[in-house]
Amino acid sequence: MQNDIISKIDALVKMSESVSNVATLKVELRELECEIKEKKLDLKELKSSITDDKYFDATGEIVDKNIEISLNKKIRALNKSIADVDSKITKVKAEEENKYNEVESLKKNLEESSAFIKILNTKLASDNTLEKENFDKLLKETEEKKEKIEVDLEKASKEYEKIQGKLEVLSFSKKELKNKLEEDTEKLIDVKANLLNRRGYVNSELKKEDEERINDLENKIAKLEEEKNQIVSDPVMIAEDAKNCLIDDDKTGALKKVKELRDLLLEQPYMDLDSNTSKESLNIELENAEAKRDEFASMIASKNYESTDTTLLKDRIDYIKDKKKKLQDEIDILKKEIKKVDTKELEDLNNRINYCESEASKLKEKIEEYQQLLDGEDLTINKKASLQASFDKKKEELNNVEELLNLYKSDRRELITKSYNLENVDIKQIEEEIKKIDIEKKKLEKLCATSNKVKDVISIENDKATLKELNETVKAIKKRKSLKYTPGEIYDEIEMLLGTDSYKISDEEYDEPIYIDELEDKDIDDDISEDYNLDDVSLLDIDESLVKDNIDDFIIDINDSEDTNEFKEDNIEESKNNNNVDDKITSLDDLKLNFDKVSNINELPNIDDLGINSVPVLDEESLNLNITDINEEKIKVIDVEPLDNTSSSIKEEKEEDPGEFLIGDYLS
Repeated sequence: MQNDIISKIDALVKMSESVSNVATLKVELRELECEIKEKKLDLKELKSSITDDKYFDATGEIVDKNIEISLNKKIRALNKSIADVDSKITKVKAEEENKYNEVESLKKNLEESSAFIKILNTKLASDNTLEKENFDKLLKETEEKKEKIEVDLEKASKEYEKIQGKLEVLSFSKKELKNKLEEDTEKLIDVKANLLNRRGYVNSELKKEDEERINDLENKIAKLEEEKNQIVSDPVMIAEDAKNCLIDDDKTGALKKVKELRDLLLEQPYMDLDSNTSKESLNIELENAEAKRDEFASMIASKNYESTDTTLLKDRIDYIKDKKKKLQDEIDILKKEIKKVDTKELEDLNNRINYCESEASKLKEKIEEYQQLLDGEDLTINKKASLQASFDKKKEELNNVEELLNLYKSDRRELITKSYNLENVDIKQIEEEIKKIDIEKKKLEKLCATSNKVKDVISIENDKATLKELNETVKAIKKRKSLKYTPGEIYDEIEMLLGTDSYKISDEEYDEPIYIDELEDKDIDDDISEDYNLDDVSLLDIDESLVKDNIDDFIIDINDSEDTNEFKEDNIEESKNNNNVDDKITSLDDLKLNFDKVSNINELPNIDDLGINSVPVLDEESLNLNITDINEEKIKVIDVEPLDNTSSSIKEEKEEDPGEFLIGDYLS
């Protein structure tokens, strides 16, 4: 029963497919624990050595008091200097603002004049330009105005630069004073804080070194703890801990470790399926998974990864063709708009401007006539008053006409600018876009015509990864199918066995290797055998040491050339517990050992060495063992039969080839 528990624990380990070695893991674990212990001890000693006195600088307090007095004086002087500079800056800034506005106004006028001159030159160079004489006159007036603006701008700019230089010097001085003030203020704050707190006089470099050492030790300990956790959570180590708990008669601890191992295994795919209900389900799952995998494999085997499909490219070509046509239609619309502006609208404005200029000229002549009459000496008061009223009236009319004239001229400038922008900005932008479309179209057409085929590497790798995942699913299902029991079922059996009174295991039993037959050793793809293995001796009510420690005693070397001898029955004193004869055979007096045709027996196993505590329950008090035809190296497999009231014998099994004596064969 105890071996059964160990076998089941080993079965769980084999399910985990862990390749770790217990001895190696134990050595690593001991080394890690020693290293962790040393690091923690170093960390504890280092932390305990950290005190305020360790980093305290006693001479710094006197120095800080002297610095405090000096800094207070400097700060007062700096505040006074900054106030004086602020007063000067305020005055200079007012001058700078006025001059800046003047310069900006002149720049704006200059830009407008330059832009208008450019527009006028463009219109004069056009074949469609009407009333060239008016444009020439307008161009000359604008150029004269521009020259005057340039002179004024140059003078104002020089004055502005001088003011800026003065302001820059003052600002720099203020900045230096403020920086110095901030620096001294921060120093004063630090000094006062240090004077109020002894921690201010700390050797920061030494403290920083200690902090770095602490941080380094903590990081190393954390890393070592992580390595330790990986070892103790290895399925092999968990199983080892469970076995140790069994040796120590710790049912709870053993079951806890087995549960931990079970939970670890249940994280694997399909491991949680119940054996009684999962066979059909697993078959369906496997069939579906294999079909899905094979279908995908067939698909990628015939898949063309070469980029030869030009449908998308042709679709893009059609799209940009339509876009180009729309842009060309926009150009036609803009050209019509330009023609309308340059002919009808501009002609109408020019006529209005000419009319206003003619009216203004007439009014100016009238005003000059009235001025001459007013300058005459022989005018009466009434006549002079009448002339003055007419003069003022004409002058007012002239002002109104000139105002209208300026408005018309402004409208004409806007109209000419509009025409210019339509032709030289909007249309050119559209033409540039059309050029880009033509370039893209040529590239796409070249791609469509190319014969080079490039493989889609990304798609290939993605399909490989997908196929690998599908195959891993198939492997996981096959692995689950290869297992007779689930981790949960094995855990339940162990839990049940631990609940009995005969679970305790000896150290000798534990040291012997346990062979797991619940898992197949052959490839995962092979069929799963339904045969039961009979190496489990837990059903025999004998001491397991007979199985493990003395198995070699049953393998007897023989020499066929020697004479055969027959061994007589060996009688052993009856056991004192005769009252238990119905349950156990406690004496070997009734055991008849007949060895026929045995030659050259150098040594027979000592009964005491066999460690027989008890033998299987039998119906009679005697048992005959007939062992014959022993070959050169190994005794053949024998059958054991219970005896009736008279006699019975254990018959030999005759085979052509010698077989091994299987201690675990079940007795019926």
